Amino acid sequence: KIPVIGNGAHWGAPELLKVAGKEILEGVMATLANWSGKSHADLVKRFKDKTGEPWMGQDSMSPYGSYWILKLAIEKAGVADKRKVAEAIHAMVLNDGPADAFPGKPLKFDERGRRVGAELVIIQWQNGVPVWVFPKGNAVAEPIWPKS
Repeated sequence: KIPVIGNGAHWGAPELLKVAGKEILEGVMATLANWSGKSHADLVKRFKDKTGEPWMGQDSMSPYGSYWILKLAIEKAGVADKRKVAEAIHAMVLNDGPADAFPGKPLKFDERGRRVGAELVIIQWQNGVPVWVFPKGNAVAEPIWPKS
């Protein structure tokens, strides 16, 4: 047996569980840009309580952090001018706050606005839930490998 590995946040969508079923998805892995990990337990609980969603995936985690980045940049720029806000974002080097919403630290951007040192996350469907399994530092569970 070989592991099934996909790419993209759609591999962790709650709708996929409804369509494919827990048994089909068990053990499937996916690489993606962001997901909630063990350090996000309080945030995930508040998110689930407020939205009724079963977990907090990339499509909610990334915008959450991005709004905080934008807030900080506007405050630093002192004005809602797109060029000054962009300059503030490009100058950011963060190790907490919004950085906690993304894998890989410090959180910083290059002159084009792209993340420097961004890490990928690997999730795996375990017991009907897609959970962060790599990188280990924020993993919720150990990966489960197929047995031959």
